[in-house]
Amino acid sequence: MRVVGSSPKAAVYAGIRSDVYDGLCLHIIWRTLLISGGLAGLAGVCQVLGFIGQLHPSISPGYGYTAIIAAFIGRLNPLGIIL
Repeated sequence: MRVVGSSPKAAVYAGIRSDVYDGLCLHIIWRTLLISGGLAGLAGVCQVLGFIGQLHPSISPGYGYTAIIAAFIGRLNPLGIIL
């Protein structure tokens, strides 16, 4: 993703198979969007259903702000966020 996002021409030169359309590797971008959207939807379902498996009438507010701060503290790196 990094190579394709930074420079599609460099990705093609490096041998990454892609369908280049106006300098964009569309199938890699679409695949990433679909996977990340699906994971975000799954996380939302888990958040709403909770651990008990029952639908709660209200969702606890404030988790999004905590997640943003945790991401910045982890320097936007998945391993840094876990630590």
